[in-house]
Amino acid sequence: MIAGLKLETRSKGISVKFWARISRYLLWLTLFILPWQMRKVIVPVFHQGAFVEYAAISLYATDLLIMALLIIWLPGVLAKKRFCWGPRAISWPLVALVVWMWLSLIWVHQLGLSLLVGSWTAGHFTLFVLFYLYLINNVRTIRDILWPLGWGVACQGLIALGQYFSNHSLGLKWLDESVLDPNQSGIPVVIVDGVRRLRGHGLLPHANLLGGFLATSLALLVPWLYAVKRQWPHYLMWLLFTIGVLGLVVSLSRSAWAVFLLSMGGLALWALWARPKKLRAAILPGLIVTAVTLALVISQYSVIVPRFDLSEPVEQISLSDRLRQWGEFKEVYRKHPVVGVGIGQYVPYLKYLDQSTLGWSYREDVDGWVYNPGRDGRYYEPVHNIYLLAIAELGIVGGALLALILIGALVVVGGLVRKRRALVGVAALLSWLSLLVLGLIDHYPWTLQQGRLLVFLVLGMMAVLSVHSGYNKKRGGRKKRQFALS
Repeated sequence: MIAGLKLETRSKGISVKFWARISRYLLWLTLFILPWQMRKVIVPVFHQGAFVEYAAISLYATDLLIMALLIIWLPGVLAKKRFCWGPRAISWPLVALVVWMWLSLIWVHQLGLSLLVGSWTAGHFTLFVLFYLYLINNVRTIRDILWPLGWGVACQGLIALGQYFSNHSLGLKWLDESVLDPNQSGIPVVIVDGVRRLRGHGLLPHANLLGGFLATSLALLVPWLYAVKRQWPHYLMWLLFTIGVLGLVVSLSRSAWAVFLLSMGGLALWALWARPKKLRAAILPGLIVTAVTLALVISQYSVIVPRFDLSEPVEQISLSDRLRQWGEFKEVYRKHPVVGVGIGQYVPYLKYLDQSTLGWSYREDVDGWVYNPGRDGRYYEPVHNIYLLAIAELGIVGGALLALILIGALVVVGGLVRKRRALVGVAALLSWLSLLVLGLIDHYPWTLQQGRLLVFLVLGMMAVLSVHSGYNKKRGGRKKRQFALS
């Protein structure tokens, strides 16, 4: 009998280790393909023949991987009856925001908008909140986040470099690479002497999203450059970092360049003040990365300079679009200030407003009759500001909950900076601030799957560090375990 019990216990132990290993591999794969837009469009939406991205329903490969992780994790949670919510300053407002998203479906139905899109969007945010909780309860070493993220950064950098120098997409249709033709309207380009030069996209749907992903991820990778002690992995991580920086350059995203330079400057100043030995150790590889990057910048000087000339036609169109979107936001907010139009409904509501004025109508502002033929579907875009977008969709209540999450995250990461894992804390702080700044001038952290997942990854990393540093005081009622940086 005793032998049988021992055999059963051993069998259970092997099973637990097996599923733990499977979960670890799935997590690595999830983080590696985080920026990929590999998906199945379940419900496509077209308007006047143009595909409307922000009203369509898609299932991504990373969604399926996260679902698999949660399914494997669930029996362990039920069996052990132990669960950690993480830092309350982040987790409680996050849960409240998701609940409010689901409640917003009530007025989505009342307005006659897309209940299916709203439910899918709320479900997406719910899935990523569960992924955030999974990270808190399962990540034991920061290596499990940063190694696959580093490889993912390098992969996107290489693909972006290939797209930029070939001036077209690379034919990676099996990876759902966007079809990138610089002569096609709507494709992000820079015009140099009348020639349209394609910006690097990687496997992401837009060059700005590639830039934001790389700028945020590269800041997170900096502590790993110091943590890896063995010689060849240390050099390998610097190589991956360098490729990511080069990919960031060819994304030609000014906002991403700005937040990356500020992040690197902040990390260098902190190291100079708190860890001068660490800074000295990074001088040689840092100079090599800088030299390689400057060589690329100088060789592409004629392409980079127009990005700062706001009189260029491409930049004028961009500015005009931003002004138009500001006017659209004010109209949406004026009509629904308290509860908004519902999660995922900003673009459907713009279409609704347009359709309500199709044909001839009298306008008091011009004192006459005007004809509205409707707009091409490509011109229906969310306002390029996640804070305004959240208020438009979820009202003042949703905006307040989002503000609580942002402030709570800053409080938590501020506590990390004061703890012994200060370099990781500073990197997490700068990555989070980068996302907040990028959210002022773009919408992808709220609207696009890869942008949302990036936000929750940074939140999850901050929460993991908080729980294991002791800043959160308790972890599911159990004694804090040692957390490994490497």
